[in-house]
Amino acid sequence: MRPIATISSGRLISKLQEGAPLAVVDVRDDDRAGGHIKGSIHVPSHDFRRRLPSLLIELQSNEAVVFHCMMSQRRGPSCASAFAKSLDDAAERHAIGTIPDVLLLEGGFMAFARHYSEETKTLYEHFQRSEYGV
Repeated sequence: MRPIATISSGRLISKLQEGAPLAVVDVRDDDRAGGHIKGSIHVPSHDFRRRLPSLLIELQSNEAVVFHCMMSQRRGPSCASAFAKSLDDAAERHAIGTIPDVLLLEGGFMAFARHYSEETKTLYEHFQRSEYGV
């Protein structure tokens, strides 16, 4: 299985501002309540395996798919790896056309929120600064 590369908050923000064809998948559960990256797709980690087949179809046209949880230590890496493996399996069967890069957001949403809190209006939805100490 291929290793999962990481992307920094700064690089992700640049890509989002450029309008790059990428998807952000937020696999947090109830801890998503304090806000999220604008335009991200919420797939709670406990529901990820069930939704994986439809995600492969939905997200395959993107240049990259970026996964994250709160700190990108357990849920984010696990879901990113499962997605990458399923992509590779589908490609071997010629079941999908394009293969996006699969990336993990370094430090997860916590790092993203702390580093870029001054830009909440353009980068976040439903963001509650007090939840993240910023």
